[in-house]
Amino acid sequence: MIQKTTNDIVNKLATKSLDLHGNKCINAGDAQNPKDYVTLGQLEDRINQLLANPVYFNALQGKIDPSQIPANMKPPSVQQVVTGSRALSTVYQNTHPTPLYAMVTIQLPTTSFPATTYGVRVLCDANASPSTTIGNYVITNSYTSTSAGNLTVYVPVTFIVLPNWYYNVQISQASPVIQCWTEWY
Repeated sequence: MIQKTTNDIVNKLATKSLDLHGNKCINAGDAQNPKDYVTLGQLEDRINQLLANPVYFNALQGKIDPSQIPANMKPPSVQQVVTGSRALSTVYQNTHPTPLYAMVTIQLPTTSFPATTYGVRVLCDANASPSTTIGNYVITNSYTSTSAGNLTVYVPVTFIVLPNWYYNVQISQASPVIQCWTEWY
């Protein structure tokens, strides 16, 4: 069986420039340099090596050591509630080697009269003063009756910040309260 496999390979590949560990051809008559010549025995040895230690890409096994994974491709490993140390309309930078995942819940107190519209916007990019809008949330309180009382709206905002990028969560008006600001990196 191995001889047939070797012959099949030789017949199919002898006319092509085949790189076998630096050797370029199988037929000695085609060799311009003795180093380019590969005997059938050498080719058969190489095939036997491959058969003894096959490489299959559809059934990979084993483990990847975490040190082999680049930092910017690792999932978050730290969760930090930063509510007390963050403020709206302030620029922050992701100084971690991994992407930063953020969840900010903002409380927007609204009154029933007059109708009010609030906007929450997330800016994020590589500039120290980010200007790219990656999230824009508009909340409209359409209650116009004074008997409806006050309404409180909670706006959850989620976004991802690449390593070394800057981010800023802004609010258009009102006196918002940060209920919770959590970051994972």
